[in-house]
Amino acid sequence: METDWLTIEEKSSLFDLMWNGSSEPMILAQRVFNNNDKDYVVGYIILRVNAPFEEQSGLGQDEVIGRRVAEVLPYFDPLWLEEYGGVGGPHKTFQAVVRNFAADGWSNVRVFSLSAEKLLVTISNLKSEPEREHLALLAELRRKELELSEAQRIGHIGNWYWIPAIDRDENHLSEELHRIFGYEPTQPLPPFHLAKGALLPSDSWNSINQAIEETLRTGAGFEMDTKALRADGSPIWVTIRAEVLRDKHGKIIGLRGTNQDITQRKQAEAELLKVNRRERLLSTVACRLLTNDDPQGIIDDLCRETMDYLQCEVFLNYLADRELGCLHLNAWAGIPREEAFKIEWL
Repeated sequence: METDWLTIEEKSSLFDLMWNGSSEPMILAQRVFNNNDKDYVVGYIILRVNAPFEEQSGLGQDEVIGRRVAEVLPYFDPLWLEEYGGVGGPHKTFQAVVRNFAADGWSNVRVFSLSAEKLLVTISNLKSEPEREHLALLAELRRKELELSEAQRIGHIGNWYWIPAIDRDENHLSEELHRIFGYEPTQPLPPFHLAKGALLPSDSWNSINQAIEETLRTGAGFEMDTKALRADGSPIWVTIRAEVLRDKHGKIIGLRGTNQDITQRKQAEAELLKVNRRERLLSTVACRLLTNDDPQGIIDDLCRETMDYLQCEVFLNYLADRELGCLHLNAWAGIPREEAFKIEWL
């Protein structure tokens, strides 16, 4: 168990020392989350700024506290706001080079995620051309990573790769793949050889294992729709696509691929099949009753078809006898004849 070697008071004192001693503009901000998606940041509210920020911006504390960062710093390329929103959970950091239109140049923005809600932002102008080019390259790489992550989130597609000679017990998985299976991005998923019953029903695991062995043997990739399990045990459907990884000599060394959550599509397909089956049954019943000279003679068959559609075990069809003022059992299925005779009249 890790021991926190600083008390809360010491941390506060250290933060104040850094805050007051920094020559760089600094902002303490709070994330604003989407009401419908608590993982999606929609803005940042300023809680505090330091003296260098006031000097360079010409704005005092009272003028900026409680306002959105985008309002206070309109001269920055708006893309940087989106990028530092990708910092994620507590204790993560992020650095980006952003366009500073006011200074007609570039600024280096460093973001430190202090907690799930609070961020510390430092800003410094860049003067060295090599430094600008290097950091701009890092910023572009980070932007592409964030775009890929967002595309995966929207499409419910996660990617993975596996090199058994290096790490048999570890799959390299994207954050979206964790979310598909109901895990937090920081939670490890069971490796494939331990996934039977945890991430995959036995029949699904066996089918995938057979496909993996065939792919590693032949080099031909595979694609399949299969059932899977979320962390809470609820069933889902995923499409798995996989292909081989090769070394520089062409030797197969592992696999890479994607998993896409298709649960909603499968549910829609099942509902459509149910509707089509019901319509076919109604059409068949109506047609046979209208075209048969002895409708009573086909009642038993129709009863059994209806039972099969409704997935019920017993079917009883009564007709009203107006003269006797009671119901008479006309057709039945699912119970013995002697039991049916006991309830012939109601």
